[in-house]
Parts: sequence; structure tokens; C-alpha cells
Amino acid sequence: MARSLLKCLLRLAPLMYMAAIWAQSAYFQPESVMHLPLTTLVPLGIVFEALHLVQFGILYGLLVLSLCTFGPLTKRKNTIAVAMAVLYALTDELHQYFVPFRSATVSDLVKNVIGIALVWLIIHKVSRSGNSSLWNYLSGIHKR
Repeated sequence: MARSLLKCLLRLAPLMYMAAIWAQSAYFQPESVMHLPLTTLVPLGIVFEALHLVQFGILYGLLVLSLCTFGPLTKRKNTIAVAMAVLYALTDELHQYFVPFRSATVSDLVKNVIGIALVWLIIHKVSRSGNSSLWNYLSGIHKR
């Protein structure tokens, strides 16, 4: 019972996370922070920009975990996870184009893709070692 619940949660996690990204994109109002002093706004802006990397890196990681519930991580599954994450990053940028006070920019899309690439690189390095506990966990998730 616990195994099937874990698999179900891992399979749903990317969808729930995508819904959270969508909501954040739709409802964030930049004016809500404009009253802050410049000394706070600059670091906050840097954090918001860096979140592109983190946000879509996490999405890719969740997609990998989800796909691992169907069997070991293969090159094909990894490619599917990358493609899905990049397509969702593009979808999110297009969505922001239609949201008041938001914009769709190529630079944001590039940051999203860099975040995906960084997590891909970590997973790739871990898979090459073949002996790490993370890789063993990913490889055996479908058996849990």
C-alpha cells in the first residue's frame, strides 16, 4: 500500500508543481514589492532571477523521479524529461505574455533551460559513477 502511494505521489508531483508554477506566474504582482527600498529591491530582483534556474531544475528533477516509477532511468526517459521541462518552460513564458504586469522574455527562457541543464548534468554525473546512493535510489524507484 505504501509503495503504491509513493509511486502515485511521485507521478503526480510534476503536475502539482507545474500547477504551482502556473499560479505563481499568473498571480505575482510586481507592484506588491515596489514600495520596498532600493537596497531591498536589488537583492530581491537577483533572487527572483535566480529562481528561474531553481524552479525549472526542480521541475526536471520531479519529471525524472516520476518517470523512474515506470522502470529504470534510460536515455529515452531522460530525453523525455528534458523535453517536457523545456516545453513547459516555453509554455510558462508564453503564458506570462498574456498576464498583466508580466512579460515573456527569451532571457527568462534561457535561464529556465540553464536550470534544467544543471540538474541534468548532476544526474548525468551521478549515473556515470553508477555507485552513488542517489543513482541506486533512482534506478530502483520502480521496485519500491
